[in-house]
Amino acid sequence: MGACAVGLSHSPRSSFVIVYSVLTTTHGYATWLLSGRAPGRRAAMVLGGVLPDLPAWAMAAATTRRGRSGSVVARVYSDGRARWLHQAVHSAFGPLLLWAGSPSGGQGRALARGWAGHLAVDLVTHHSDAWPMLWPVTDRRWASPVSYWENDRHARGLRVAELAAIACTAGMAGTRSTRLIALPAFLVAAGGAAVASRARAAA
Repeated sequence: MGACAVGLSHSPRSSFVIVYSVLTTTHGYATWLLSGRAPGRRAAMVLGGVLPDLPAWAMAAATTRRGRSGSVVARVYSDGRARWLHQAVHSAFGPLLLWAGSPSGGQGRALARGWAGHLAVDLVTHHSDAWPMLWPVTDRRWASPVSYWENDRHARGLRVAELAAIACTAGMAGTRSTRLIALPAFLVAAGGAAVASRARAAA
């Protein structure tokens, strides 16, 4: 999903998700870059770019606020209601229906484009935790040969590529706003990479 999959930091009182690469912030930053030619619809596209991960982050925040321990990821993958919601926002039918039901050139279609872009990235960065893209019509999944968290599926290379891409695009950016948005995306991605390295060393 890009927002929470594996790489959890647990304390006795809370559960919070730390993802190693292809974070929600990276989804948002990439969408920002790709929406440069549609400034009037940029906010909607960026919102669409992070939309599929928002329910999981909401669950993480609610769990932490209640002082409950346990894995948000486990809930997403096993709890009936959480799993249903996560599958719904990670199904291609969501952006397709939004696109079809929105007027041409409107904010709805911009939101759908960002949403679809997020799903496209997820499609090629999830292996064992791939989601069915055509749910609820079918539960069939496509397991990408690349995983954003499984080291035996090129996760380390993906982390390096993610950091390099953010740094390079920020360096070449012609606007201050893009550089300002790139900074937190890079810092969060770097933090995720550091957590991954420590977790691997402790394994």
